[in-house]
Amino acid sequence: PKAYACQPHGGGHQHGEWSTRTLELREQGFLVANFLAGVDPDAWLGVPDFEDRWGQLLIERFLVGVDDGWILRRALTYRGAIQEEDERAGARTLLLEMLSREEWLGPHYLALRTGVELVPHGEDTASVGRVRQLSASLSEDDPPFMPIRIKIHGAPEGADAQAVRDYMAGVTDPALRERYAALADDIDLIYQAEPLPVALEELAASPWLPGAVARSLRDIGARWKQADTEARMQLSGTLLMQLRTSLGAVSKPEQRLRLLDFGLQVEAEHFRAAAEVREMLPQMSRYRVIVALSAAADAAYGTGLLNARLHRELVGRLAAFSSGQEELGAYRDALVYLNLAPGWGQQALRRYFYLPMLKLAEIEPLALLFIQDRLRGSPLLFYSGALNLLARDAGNLAGIRHSIFGEEVGAGFNALNPGLGRGVLRARPALDDPHALREDGIYVLPETVAELPPVAGILTAGEGNPLSHVQLLARNLGIPNVGVDETMLPTIRQHDGEAVVMAVSPAGLVEL
Repeated sequence: PKAYACQPHGGGHQHGEWSTRTLELREQGFLVANFLAGVDPDAWLGVPDFEDRWGQLLIERFLVGVDDGWILRRALTYRGAIQEEDERAGARTLLLEMLSREEWLGPHYLALRTGVELVPHGEDTASVGRVRQLSASLSEDDPPFMPIRIKIHGAPEGADAQAVRDYMAGVTDPALRERYAALADDIDLIYQAEPLPVALEELAASPWLPGAVARSLRDIGARWKQADTEARMQLSGTLLMQLRTSLGAVSKPEQRLRLLDFGLQVEAEHFRAAAEVREMLPQMSRYRVIVALSAAADAAYGTGLLNARLHRELVGRLAAFSSGQEELGAYRDALVYLNLAPGWGQQALRRYFYLPMLKLAEIEPLALLFIQDRLRGSPLLFYSGALNLLARDAGNLAGIRHSIFGEEVGAGFNALNPGLGRGVLRARPALDDPHALREDGIYVLPETVAELPPVAGILTAGEGNPLSHVQLLARNLGIPNVGVDETMLPTIRQHDGEAVVMAVSPAGLVEL
């Protein structure tokens, strides 16, 4: 061993060596401790199980972010174990090879774009996913931070950066303080006003961009300068959609990667605008909410969560009742159809990541959070919240009355997952061990439950978001679930320990 020992042989790449234990794990199908330095893209893409390998690689990147380095916790700061510049170069080489193959622009677009976001391959930028992962990691290591973590995951906004800094003021551990400062800085980067029109003009001036695409980008850039928050959300959704459809119009992999990288910047802008619009939703007209929903659907297509056919169906349904003059029955039917979109997004992610996720979960249960994390950091988070508002609006228009222990109420309940459950009401469950929950129990749970065994029914404390952790788990397990307003909890708790029946109809009626 000596400096530049490999130079006479064509060069080399310095990194740590796989241990015997790592080799044993990899032989059993747990593809951990991945290196991309010096990667042979043809060899990687040529193996029969490449999709599984790619999925496990990306889930490992998620685990490294969400669990303070995960199995690489010490290796990340061990000199010589990983050469960051070599890893980025290898990742770029692999992504460019994938972008040279047409299948990655079509049916595998979501898996490709997820890799572009999670695998560093050039200049590092802040991302919504990294903020979510770092906040989760900090709450695991510092439990009192959990309320702020829940806020960041459920209702993110620019003010979260100051909340993190205020919390950090009471932290004495230097290593934790450094991580909190990094989290606050990343939140600032996401929500600061970036000169997107300037970046649009630079991209539109690229000689390799088709003329029609360049003109469209310049038009969006011009309109952006005069746009309010709602218009920025619409324009960024349109832009994400156009960037996806433009990938096939450019020929070189480097140009395609440039469009994808720019799309991540646009997605961050869409997330910023959507966070602001979400705060305005209760004061917005039905028509404005529908327009915002359509923008979120465009963004979901642009980010790969919807395919072209499903996107056309959604936009068509939204356009059909945007005038606000439709019959109530048609309005409610359309909302039922539109509510399928979060499930479509979940299934799209399961197509590529479900089996790799289950495999890694055998040795690391945190892997099971990967798909949830992707969904809740996506345009479908806003979509679900806005659709929830319209569903309550339709219920009020229809005069829906829920029945709670013999008393009729018109508000305070939000049907999330239909079904019929019989069991014992558990209004004050101990959640230290979620697996201690009984199959015959109907439980009052917070939205943040990350693990859930099969139970008879769920009453989610709070309005209940269709993309909350508990709702995603309830949908997967077919458990009836109802969002319950805090004002209704005292009534429910009076019946703690009683045998009850909970019925939730597809039309939104709740009877307990």
